Amino acid sequence: MLLGITPAWGGDAGKRLKALQGHIQGLSQALGETRRRQARLQEELARIEKGIARILGEIAALDEGIARHQARLARMEGAIQSSQATLAEDRRWLRDQLIKAYILAGKGLWGAFLEDAQAGGRYGMYYRYWVKGRSERIQAMRARIKALALAKKALAEERARLEGLKAKQRAALASLRKRKAERQSLLKALGERARSQAEALARLKADEERLAALLRRLPKHQAPQAGGGCRWPLEGRFGARFGQPRRSGLTWQGVLI
Repeated sequence: MLLGITPAWGGDAGKRLKALQGHIQGLSQALGETRRRQARLQEELARIEKGIARILGEIAALDEGIARHQARLARMEGAIQSSQATLAEDRRWLRDQLIKAYILAGKGLWGAFLEDAQAGGRYGMYYRYWVKGRSERIQAMRARIKALALAKKALAEERARLEGLKAKQRAALASLRKRKAERQSLLKALGERARSQAEALARLKADEERLAALLRRLPKHQAPQAGGGCRWPLEGRFGARFGQPRRSGLTWQGVLI
């Protein structure tokens, strides 16, 4: 009778069980580390999301500031153009008055006014009043245009500064979004690794349970600590023993009784 039982089967099974348990422990530790990395990445992604939201809010505030400055610049430009138009009109009026005075002097009409002292004095007073008023308004308009130009320059510089800040914030936003995409990709890879490790761990634990159950069903004298010494199921003379050479050049993997 040929039996496929090796003399050290029980001991080999015990060694396999210990090796399997060691593998399970190592895989459990690896799975735990993968899940801890997932948790750290999720925390980092949450911080990145907050950073993106903060920068988007700052960009929105900068856009509002730029829009306000642009509106003020437009109003200021309109005021400057209006003031320049008024200044040009006053200059034309003053020029026309000087031309009229020159013409009157050429025709000798000033002499007629001088002969009528009352009329000449009244006209001279009005003329001086008009000229003085227009001259003062011209000076005031020049000062206003100068002040508006300075204010416009300051507003333009502030708008440029805001545009520069906005450009920096947009660059920071692009960097955060790139980092977010990288972390999401890594988190996805870790998720796949964790699933693979969990599935492998489940299979190993099932193997461990099956092997442990098989060892529990063995009689005590067949347990690993007994060195694999099995009780032979029948009596008789051994025709071949485990490990003996065969005619074919192979060795016996069981016993022949």
